[in-house]
Amino acid sequence: MSKVEKIKKFFKGNFKFAFKKNSILWRWSAANAIFFFIAITLVALVSYLVMMFSVIGSNNASMKGTLDSISVRLSKSDRPLTKQNLNDFLNNFNIPTGSWEGGELLQSSDILSQMISSRNMNFYFYNVDHHMFYRTNSDRLPFQSSGSKKITSYKFDGNTGYLGWREIRSEKTGEVIGYIAAFYDLSNFYSLSQKMLIAFIVITFISLIVSVFFGYQLTKHFIKPLRRIGESMEKVAAHPEEAFVPVRFEKDKIDEITQIADFYNQMMGHVNYYIEQQRGFVSDASHELRTPLAVIDGHLHLLERWGKDDPKVMEESHRVIIEEVSNMKRMLEGMLALSRLEQKKLPSEYRTKVINPVTQVEIVLGNFSMMHPEFSAHFINKLSEDCRMLMDEGHYVQALMILLNNAAKYSPDSHKSITIELNETEDFVVTSVADKGMGMSKEDANLIFERFFRADKARNREIGGTGLGLPILANIVKQYGGGIVEVETELNKGSKFTFKIPKVK
Repeated sequence: MSKVEKIKKFFKGNFKFAFKKNSILWRWSAANAIFFFIAITLVALVSYLVMMFSVIGSNNASMKGTLDSISVRLSKSDRPLTKQNLNDFLNNFNIPTGSWEGGELLQSSDILSQMISSRNMNFYFYNVDHHMFYRTNSDRLPFQSSGSKKITSYKFDGNTGYLGWREIRSEKTGEVIGYIAAFYDLSNFYSLSQKMLIAFIVITFISLIVSVFFGYQLTKHFIKPLRRIGESMEKVAAHPEEAFVPVRFEKDKIDEITQIADFYNQMMGHVNYYIEQQRGFVSDASHELRTPLAVIDGHLHLLERWGKDDPKVMEESHRVIIEEVSNMKRMLEGMLALSRLEQKKLPSEYRTKVINPVTQVEIVLGNFSMMHPEFSAHFINKLSEDCRMLMDEGHYVQALMILLNNAAKYSPDSHKSITIELNETEDFVVTSVADKGMGMSKEDANLIFERFFRADKARNREIGGTGLGLPILANIVKQYGGGIVEVETELNKGSKFTFKIPKVK
């Protein structure tokens, strides 16, 4: 693979989402880059301006101070400034090398050199007739004094700098005796500042490129959870029939995005659960309804062929059809009840109702004894007198009746005995329903809360029932924050079902 192909592969792999229209990765990266670009530009601009103003201000102050010092010294003269008296007046001072108009040079002076603090500062002296008679360099500066002491920007002979003028007045006579001008050449400084400005611009654009790269990488890292959620959603949309795989993150990196992922996982978990419930409902309904429909279909064909001429066939088929329709009705009602319990959360007013479990058990046992007088019913109450339970009385009665009806169905004629026992713990009221019926094997006991399961398969048609009672019971107690505590059973010796419901504290 060539270097060009490797570079293309790198950009394709790392930036494939960056330049999509309205890509959040691109927008965040661009915003990050713009922010850093503006910040770095402002820092560079402020640094440049501070340097410029500091240097220029310092040089202006130096030039002003030097002009004032020389003006004070020259104001001691009581005669107009000329080549002769300037030479006489400055005779006791060391004067930097300069040139008289006409070619004469003054000697070098340390004192005036100290007053002229920069080699870039040049001075020009004029007499009262505005003729220049001395300068410290070879440039000729035309007279243009307005009497103001302001220092202004000035450019001449290709040099840019600041120009200052002073009018020299004699302290003795008060008359104007001459003029002095100072020019501070800043050409080198401006040249250097331009180079620095270019350097700042280059650094700024390099910083822009770096901030784009690192901003992209940081943004890519931060929105990685969002991309994983998006990939999961895309997979679910493309293959809704496949099992949902939750989006997982490191537990020690919890932030707003991972919380969104948790909510997404919970939501999809609920959606998958409801889909599975719907599929299970359809599958179970089609499976369980197949038998009674086949029976009804067979008897209808029998009636069509023989029923008109044989009253016994007519009566038997009529009885079986009515029985199978009743079974189908009970089955559908149970399936719908179970589906509602599984898919809907009980309203809060149901879970806050307070009932006396002792009263409800006594009512249920009384009704059961009337329907099944052949049973011996016992009630063991171990609750405190003021113990109350958080449950709707209708649902508690329904739960008890499911267990009592199962006991009635699976109890042989020789062992028709039922016992209900109430106990309490710190948080729950515990209800147990025991019988001395057929019991079941351990294998069957593990499956009894599945829909349509019935332990004694050989007697299913004889005993009746839909196999939905115990799943409905499990869902009822779960809705109230309780649950099935245990199922004790032994084949041919009976069963004991125990469930718990929160109590009032």
